[in-house]
Amino acid sequence: MRVREGTFEDIPAAATVRVKTWQAAYRGIVPDEFLDNLSIERNIARWQANFSVKDHFSLFYVGENDAGEVVGFALGGAERDGDPEYHGEIGALYIFPEYQGKGLGRMLVQAFAAALVDEGFTDMLIWVLTDNHPSRRFYEAMGGQAVRQKEQEIGGKPLQETGYGWKDILPLAEAGRKQV
Repeated sequence: MRVREGTFEDIPAAATVRVKTWQAAYRGIVPDEFLDNLSIERNIARWQANFSVKDHFSLFYVGENDAGEVVGFALGGAERDGDPEYHGEIGALYIFPEYQGKGLGRMLVQAFAAALVDEGFTDMLIWVLTDNHPSRRFYEAMGGQAVRQKEQEIGGKPLQETGYGWKDILPLAEAGRKQV
């Protein structure tokens, strides 16, 4: 497996990863009707329309399997909500379920941290659904600390999110420079 910077051509594969991973990881957390109505095509169209807009999500990395297929991605940039302590953010990190637990998530987080450092950031935040315990354990194993809570409505259901923060991403970034 390897990590590289994502391109416009990677959008369909990354959108597929996002939708399929949401449908697998969030079943039982997010309402089934919402998950069943997620559309790869709508995700592709939205991402393609916004790809050249360099706002909060200016960084895009993909993880490939040994056959060169995109099986995961990380997307983000500047923190979106004006947090006073955390200035960089991974806004999305998704990996096909069959590739989880094989090191790709670690590689993506490390490569993403390196990109954030190159953009001038030294800290970062990521939000995860509080009931998504496997992802929470992953961020904790990566050194993230639960630092924030907020509520978000998805599919008409109020859900708690936990923000994981890293005050110093330089060690992650150093490891990430070897990934890309």
